[in-house]
Amino acid sequence: MRQDMQDLSHALQTRGFGNEDIVALRRHTAAVRKGASTARELRDMEHTIIFASVAELYKKHPDKKGAWFQTEVKTLRDMKLVMRYALYSIILNDPEYAKQKMYWWFRTILNAFEFGKEFIEDAYRIAQTRTIKHMSKDEGEAVSQMIDEAITTFNFEPVAK
Repeated sequence: MRQDMQDLSHALQTRGFGNEDIVALRRHTAAVRKGASTARELRDMEHTIIFASVAELYKKHPDKKGAWFQTEVKTLRDMKLVMRYALYSIILNDPEYAKQKMYWWFRTILNAFEFGKEFIEDAYRIAQTRTIKHMSKDEGEAVSQMIDEAITTFNFEPVAK
C-alpha cells in the first residue's frame, strides 16, 4: 500500500474524514479504476508483446539462446513476471510496489545467470517498444513507465560483460 494511503488509514483511526481525505481517496480510486483498464488491455496483448519480444531478442543475441537449459522458456516466464509486477504497481497506484516486491530480487537472479547488461537492457527495451506499439496510448505509456523502472533497477554492472 502506498505510504500516503497508509498514513491516511492510520490518521483516520483517531479522527473523522475531512474534505481533503475524501479528495485523496477519490483520486486514488480513479487511478485504481484506470489501472483496471490497463490490466484488461495488457492481459489481451501480453502474449503478442512477450512472445514477439523474446523472438526479437534471440535474433539479436543468438549466442545467448543455448546458454542455459530452456533459456527461451525461462525468458518468456521472467519477462511475463516483470510485466505483471509492473501491472500490479499500476493497479495498486503504487509505483514502488514492483521495485520492492520483484525488481530488486530479480536483479540478483539476472546477475547470477550472467547474461550481461546489454542483453538484459535489450530484452526490456524491446518489450517496452512492443508495449507502446500494441497497446493504446495511455495504457501503453503507463506500462512503459514501469518498464523504465525495471530497466533502471536492472541497470547494474553484472558479473558477465
